Amino acid sequence: MMSPQARARITGVVYLLFFVTAVAGAAFMPVAGGPIRVAGDAASIANRITSHQATYELGVGLGLISTALYVLLTGLFYALFRPVSRTLSVLAAFSSLVGCAVGAVGTLTLLAPLEILTGSYSRAFGPNSCRRSPFCSST
Repeated sequence: MMSPQARARITGVVYLLFFVTAVAGAAFMPVAGGPIRVAGDAASIANRITSHQATYELGVGLGLISTALYVLLTGLFYALFRPVSRTLSVLAAFSSLVGCAVGAVGTLTLLAPLEILTGSYSRAFGPNSCRRSPFCSST
């Protein structure tokens, strides 16, 4: 059995790792003003996503890692606060896990533009129809 102080220290370290990965992941995302963001021009954003594909995928990956760390953090907080109030700990853990699920789905939807721009969908249209669409790369 672990002492409450040791459990609190582990929780603090996991919380720090969560913040580091969340901030690093947000730095690479276009919604946070990362290197891909171009204000108001969908074609430029699409072009930047395809030209910075590795950076974009790194941001999504770090977002998913931070979500996984928060799931771990939820379990640690539950174990830490269970002796205080089991009912409130279960309620807080459930709410946190629902938030993690919503966040993970939201992060995974960020892969949709990449699939549309570089996957099999990009070959569904001819070069002329793609040039007219603001959602296609201008390459």
